[in-house]
Amino acid sequence: MSSWYNFTLGANFPSRSPVKLAAAKAGWVLAAEDILHDTTANAWVKVHTRSGQAFPDGGNELFADGSVSWFKIEKMSYITSYKADYKWYIYQDDLSSISAAFLPLIKFPN
Repeated sequence: MSSWYNFTLGANFPSRSPVKLAAAKAGWVLAAEDILHDTTANAWVKVHTRSGQAFPDGGNELFADGSVSWFKIEKMSYITSYKADYKWYIYQDDLSSISAAFLPLIKFPN
């Protein structure tokens, strides 16, 4: 994926995703669990649901260096989607293509 489109921000950003693994940074997310909020239905995909809540507690992510880590949803942000009412959440250190002023707008909960 060479670009990220964020419907909340209404903007396209150069991605920090592994298009070519040899050119990827170690901390770029290669794969992640489906931490998805359908805003039209106001429903979360049922994965690792937090006790007493409708949203997930967090999810596992695979990075370009082959490592896997678990992140609480509070660390995650809505980065990109192909559909306006679907928000996928991930955690990644390198969000340098998105202005720092926008980061609070896409951090969970948003």
